Amino acid sequence: MGYSTVVATEVDATARAALAESEAKAAEAERLALAAERQKAEAAKQRSEVDDQFRKADEVDPHHGRTQAEDDTTTDGSGQTSPQGISNTDERDHETPR
Repeated sequence: MGYSTVVATEVDATARAALAESEAKAAEAERLALAAERQKAEAAKQRSEVDDQFRKADEVDPHHGRTQAEDDTTTDGSGQTSPQGISNTDERDHETPR
């Protein structure tokens, strides 16, 4: 066996090893991509279920998600909010020196 035959055999073996590694990595990438797709689908399903639960809860009690501050204020039509029972006019009277 001549020197060039030995070198050719080594290069061929290296190429085969690289090809096998490449195929193994491609298979692993495909497996990970499928797992990611399954996880995305499961997350979307769970998100949809939670959204449905929120919609049902809003039908039962539409004010439940509001904060106490939102519940304690009213709008007088001017776009400004004030605590319940106090009109904006009353607030101005308290702020204006007499």
